[in-house]
Amino acid sequence: MWRNILCHAFMQIIMLLVLIFVLPGWLVHNYEVLQHPLAFTKDTAGNKLCAGFYQKKEDECSLLNPWYASEVYQDTITIGAWKNLTAIQDSDYDQKALNDVRCFVWASNSSNSVALKTMGGLSKCNKAALIKADAQDYLGNPMATWFPQDYKFGDSTQKCIHFTYIF
Repeated sequence: MWRNILCHAFMQIIMLLVLIFVLPGWLVHNYEVLQHPLAFTKDTAGNKLCAGFYQKKEDECSLLNPWYASEVYQDTITIGAWKNLTAIQDSDYDQKALNDVRCFVWASNSSNSVALKTMGGLSKCNKAALIKADAQDYLGNPMATWFPQDYKFGDSTQKCIHFTYIF
């Protein structure tokens, strides 16, 4: 009997490790990767152009992932790191992910449930729908201009949801 118990426990540990470390983007949005590299393009004069977020210090072009989270809940370190990036244009981010995270953050406030239902649910939410619904963040700023540096301290992240599903 002990052999069966130990073998089953070993199998559960292996499955848990796979779910935690190998498949986080499978259950929830991928929160582990901050940047997706982009290739530079050139204009007619031969100057380098970046279609995403350009970091002068590293001379890199990338798209930022607004779902990125290093902690389970938004903290001052993570919010401060987003502010230091100074990525304040929609083009700095993966557009679909930015739209999804704006809708997710707005929908996570239960006082917006009626407006969300009128909109047709989270799957119908987009930037235009947020503007039409006059969606605002916790400070009263429009959600259509919300960026990850505008997270509220203590907001849950995809990492929190991922761990909730598993445990």
